[in-house]
Amino acid sequence: MNPRVGRGSLLLFAAGLIGLGCFVALNRQAFPTADVELQVDRRAALERAAEFVAARQVALGGFENAVTMSSDGPAAVFLQRTPEPAHEPPLSDLRIWHWRVRWFRSEEKAEVRVDVGPSGRIFLFEHVIPEAQAGTTIELSQARALAEDFLTRVIGLDLATLEEVEAASKQLDHRVDHTLEWRVRGYERPASADFAAGAGTLRHRVRVQGDEIGLYEYDYKVPEAFERQLDSTMSRGLLLTIIAFVLLIGLGIAAVVVMVRAQRSAELQFRPSLVLGFVVVLANLVTILNSWPQLKSSYPTQMPYPVYIGIALAGTLLVALIYGLVVLACAASGDYSARRFGLPAAFALGPVPRPTLLTSTVLGYAFGCMFLGYVTLFYLFGRRYLGVWMPAEGPYSEVLSTAVPALAPLAVSILAAVSEESVFRLFAVPFLGRVFRGRGGLALALIVPAVIWAFAHSNYPVFPVWVRGLELTIAGVAFGMLFLRAGFLAVVIAHYVIDAIFLAAPLILSGNRGYLTAGVVVVALAALPALAILLWNRAAPQKPTAAPA
Repeated sequence: MNPRVGRGSLLLFAAGLIGLGCFVALNRQAFPTADVELQVDRRAALERAAEFVAARQVALGGFENAVTMSSDGPAAVFLQRTPEPAHEPPLSDLRIWHWRVRWFRSEEKAEVRVDVGPSGRIFLFEHVIPEAQAGTTIELSQARALAEDFLTRVIGLDLATLEEVEAASKQLDHRVDHTLEWRVRGYERPASADFAAGAGTLRHRVRVQGDEIGLYEYDYKVPEAFERQLDSTMSRGLLLTIIAFVLLIGLGIAAVVVMVRAQRSAELQFRPSLVLGFVVVLANLVTILNSWPQLKSSYPTQMPYPVYIGIALAGTLLVALIYGLVVLACAASGDYSARRFGLPAAFALGPVPRPTLLTSTVLGYAFGCMFLGYVTLFYLFGRRYLGVWMPAEGPYSEVLSTAVPALAPLAVSILAAVSEESVFRLFAVPFLGRVFRGRGGLALALIVPAVIWAFAHSNYPVFPVWVRGLELTIAGVAFGMLFLRAGFLAVVIAHYVIDAIFLAAPLILSGNRGYLTAGVVVVALAALPALAILLWNRAAPQKPTAAPA
């Protein structure tokens, strides 16, 4: 059972080369990609938003700010599943992907939000003020005149291209607010036959607060029936995810039981498990702290800002520690179960001989490249013949919302690779192999954790909702087979390489030079495990050879 360069290893290596070629050559055909260039980065979006707010004479002194990348999920799905009209505006001019800039102060309702599109276009301006704040009361006709002047003079629209569809007034304690809405004439995108009826329209909305413009919003309005049907579909995927997590909790409880029993017999090795737990805690902390702009953007202003920061930091540490303890338990129990299952110590957390180390590393990279090709061909086939579909990828990515975008794929990849492989391969495969003894036991030991792992990803926007479960169940069985052939190190390396490359893709496809550079760096750093192992191998003392007689 030792990994060796035999026929199977050579076949896997060849499959890895073919898979990498398929991924590079067919990626855009397998995964829909929106033709949108991210012309403004985080800094430029903040500057553009600040200029727009200053022109509205809204003071921002003493305000905190947060800048995140966001998207309109229902609109992205609607565009993917409906026929394109004859006169479709450029995607960069549609409010699908945008930077969300927010200014706020602790315990004050007053705040300012601005959405800046990929090309720098303003999609949203909102000045939130308390309802009790006094303002001038004007008639609806006067408010309409102010709104139309704003649309023509500031936004640069031709009123002849708009059709008013709604006007409403709201009486407050010390002012009257008026909201008016227009649709763009001549634009209508009907839903496809497999979705609920209705048509997508482009809307401009203006709210006049007293006698000032308090809201401007350019929106892609999808039919309500379509959005309800999409929510219903996504809820089924969420249900599959919840069921998978319940089963995952069962695996976690089993790992704790095994660990307690093994501790009584003094056969448990804690040191390597502690190292893995520490790696997971560190990667989790880096991931969450790197997402600080998103945490700031979610700040509820009714809470004191220092209290919110304290709760966020305490919660971050608690989540990281719990995550680390779970991995520690699964890794320690997995190492124990692997030895009881008959796997060599080097396949779990025991000492790894140099030949085994190098071979496992090569096989891990080969499998990772093979997986990239597999998932590309899976979705290429599924889209063409099985009706599989997903929203088009654009410049949107949570990676862009992080403080250091290049750091996010690395930390997340390490976190996912170590934690998921500790649970679903290192622990689950040998543990279930001992539970499901007899004919078919090994097959069940491979399939059951693969199914749980796979359907835990069913909340992704890939349709039908069971598709990701099918895709990753096949992949999970293959991961388990790699674990039995080449050990824990190989599956961790493969998982890390796969996630790093996929998470770097939005940076590379953004069209922004800075993010492109960051993406290339991330892909290059996917070679980190191989480099570290090669350096360690070179520095390790060589065994002396016997002198010739």
